[in-house]
Amino acid sequence: MSANAANRITENPIFAQQNLHSFIPTKVLRTGVIQDIPVKINTESIRSNIEARRYKILDIQRLNRKITKEGQTLPKEVFIFQTRHEVRSYIPRPKICFSCYRIGHIARIYKSDPRCPYCGRKHAENESCPLQGEPERCINCR
Repeated sequence: MSANAANRITENPIFAQQNLHSFIPTKVLRTGVIQDIPVKINTESIRSNIEARRYKILDIQRLNRKITKEGQTLPKEVFIFQTRHEVRSYIPRPKICFSCYRIGHIARIYKSDPRCPYCGRKHAENESCPLQGEPERCINCR
Protein backbone atom coordinates (compact mmCIF):
# COMPACT_ATOMS: atom_id res chain seq x y z
CA MET A 1 0.00 0.00 0.00
CA SER A 2 1.33 3.44 -0.87
CA ALA A 3 1.63 6.31 1.62
CA ASN A 4 -1.09 8.23 -0.26
CA ALA A 5 -3.50 5.29 -0.07
CA ALA A 6 -2.83 4.90 3.67
CA ASN A 7 -3.51 8.60 4.25
CA ARG A 8 -6.77 8.41 2.28
CA ILE A 9 -7.94 5.52 4.46
CA THR A 10 -7.30 7.48 7.68
CA GLU A 11 -9.27 10.45 6.33
CA ASN A 12 -12.31 8.34 5.38
CA PRO A 13 -15.45 9.82 7.05
CA ILE A 14 -16.92 6.36 7.65
CA PHE A 15 -14.52 5.92 10.59
CA ALA A 16 -15.84 9.05 12.34
CA GLN A 17 -19.46 8.01 11.67
CA GLN A 18 -18.78 4.70 13.43
CA ASN A 19 -17.01 6.49 16.31
CA LEU A 20 -13.66 5.00 15.23
CA HIS A 21 -10.27 6.66 14.99
CA SER A 22 -7.58 5.55 12.55
CA PHE A 23 -3.97 6.65 12.37
CA ILE A 24 -0.67 5.79 10.78
CA PRO A 25 1.86 4.67 13.39
CA THR A 26 5.08 6.66 13.59
CA LYS A 27 7.13 3.46 13.44
CA VAL A 28 6.46 -0.01 12.14
CA LEU A 29 8.55 -2.73 13.72
CA ARG A 30 9.09 -6.30 12.58
CA THR A 31 10.55 -9.07 14.72
CA GLY A 32 12.46 -12.01 13.30
CA VAL A 33 14.12 -15.13 14.68
CA ILE A 34 17.70 -16.22 14.01
CA GLN A 35 18.87 -19.75 14.82
CA ASP A 36 22.13 -21.66 15.17
CA ILE A 37 24.17 -19.00 16.96
CA PRO A 38 26.60 -20.62 19.41
CA VAL A 39 25.77 -20.01 23.08
CA LYS A 40 29.37 -18.95 23.79
CA ILE A 41 28.87 -15.79 21.66
CA ASN A 42 27.39 -13.14 23.98
CA THR A 43 24.64 -10.69 23.03
CA GLU A 44 26.91 -7.65 22.95
CA SER A 45 29.26 -9.41 20.55
CA ILE A 46 26.32 -10.32 18.29
CA ARG A 47 24.98 -6.75 18.49
CA SER A 48 28.30 -5.23 17.42
CA ASN A 49 28.91 -7.76 14.63
CA ILE A 50 25.49 -8.16 13.03
CA GLU A 51 25.00 -6.84 9.50
CA ALA A 52 21.75 -6.61 7.58
CA ARG A 53 22.09 -4.80 4.28
CA ARG A 54 19.57 -1.93 3.96
CA TYR A 55 17.98 -2.76 7.34
CA LYS A 56 18.42 -1.15 10.74
CA ILE A 57 18.44 -3.67 13.59
CA LEU A 58 16.93 -2.07 16.70
CA ASP A 59 17.12 -4.81 19.30
CA ILE A 60 18.52 -8.28 19.91
CA GLN A 61 17.42 -10.66 22.65
CA ARG A 62 19.73 -13.59 23.17
CA LEU A 63 17.57 -16.16 24.93
CA ASN A 64 14.66 -15.65 22.57
CA ARG A 65 16.93 -15.30 19.53
CA LYS A 66 14.81 -12.38 18.31
CA ILE A 67 15.75 -9.27 16.38
CA THR A 68 13.52 -6.23 16.01
CA LYS A 69 13.92 -3.84 13.11
CA GLU A 70 12.17 -0.83 11.62
CA GLY A 71 9.94 -1.13 8.57
CA GLN A 72 7.43 -3.36 6.82
CA THR A 73 9.69 -6.23 5.78
CA LEU A 74 12.30 -8.46 7.37
CA PRO A 75 15.68 -9.12 5.82
CA LYS A 76 15.95 -12.61 4.33
CA GLU A 77 19.32 -12.96 6.02
CA VAL A 78 21.75 -11.29 8.39
CA PHE A 79 25.47 -11.75 8.78
CA ILE A 80 27.11 -12.26 12.16
CA PHE A 81 30.92 -12.49 12.01
CA GLN A 82 30.54 -12.78 8.21
CA THR A 83 28.42 -15.92 8.64
CA ARG A 84 25.01 -15.92 6.96
CA HIS A 85 21.95 -16.59 9.15
CA GLU A 86 18.42 -16.89 7.76
CA VAL A 87 15.76 -14.67 9.38
CA ARG A 88 12.27 -16.06 9.91
CA SER A 89 9.20 -14.11 11.01
CA TYR A 90 8.57 -14.16 14.75
CA ILE A 91 5.07 -15.39 15.56
CA PRO A 92 4.30 -14.98 19.27
CA ARG A 93 2.37 -17.64 21.17
CA PRO A 94 -1.27 -16.70 21.71
CA LYS A 95 -2.07 -15.27 25.15
CA ILE A 96 -4.83 -17.10 27.01
CA CYS A 97 -6.57 -15.67 30.05
CA PHE A 98 -7.09 -18.20 32.83
CA SER A 99 -9.83 -16.05 34.35
CA CYS A 100 -12.20 -15.70 31.37
CA TYR A 101 -10.53 -18.32 29.11
CA ARG A 102 -10.52 -16.01 26.12
CA ILE A 103 -7.60 -15.38 23.81
CA GLY A 104 -5.62 -12.14 23.53
CA HIS A 105 -4.89 -11.13 27.13
CA ILE A 106 -3.77 -12.65 30.43
CA ALA A 107 -5.60 -13.03 33.77
CA ARG A 108 -3.44 -10.43 35.52
CA ILE A 109 -4.98 -7.62 33.44
CA TYR A 110 -8.52 -9.05 33.29
CA LYS A 111 -10.86 -6.85 35.35
CA SER A 112 -14.28 -8.53 35.01
CA ASP A 113 -15.75 -11.48 36.89
CA PRO A 114 -14.18 -14.89 36.22
CA ARG A 115 -15.88 -17.21 33.75
CA CYS A 116 -16.45 -20.94 33.90
CA PRO A 117 -13.78 -22.95 32.02
CA TYR A 118 -16.43 -25.45 30.85
CA CYS A 119 -19.20 -23.23 29.48
CA GLY A 120 -17.67 -19.73 29.40
CA ARG A 121 -20.54 -18.22 31.37
CA LYS A 122 -20.36 -16.25 34.58
CA HIS A 123 -21.81 -18.24 37.46
CA ALA A 124 -20.98 -18.67 41.12
CA GLU A 125 -17.79 -20.57 41.85
CA ASN A 126 -19.61 -23.04 44.11
CA GLU A 127 -22.32 -23.65 41.48
CA SER A 128 -21.68 -26.75 39.39
CA CYS A 129 -21.61 -26.37 35.61
CA PRO A 130 -23.95 -28.55 33.51
CA LEU A 131 -21.09 -29.15 31.04
CA GLN A 132 -18.60 -30.28 33.70
CA GLY A 133 -19.09 -34.02 33.03
CA GLU A 134 -18.80 -33.72 29.25
CA PRO A 135 -15.53 -34.08 27.30
CA GLU A 136 -13.35 -30.98 27.57
CA ARG A 137 -13.65 -28.53 24.71
CA CYS A 138 -12.31 -25.02 24.21
CA ILE A 139 -14.96 -22.47 25.19
CA ASN A 140 -13.82 -20.28 22.28
CA CYS A 141 -14.64 -23.07 19.80
CA ARG A 142 -18.19 -23.81 21.05
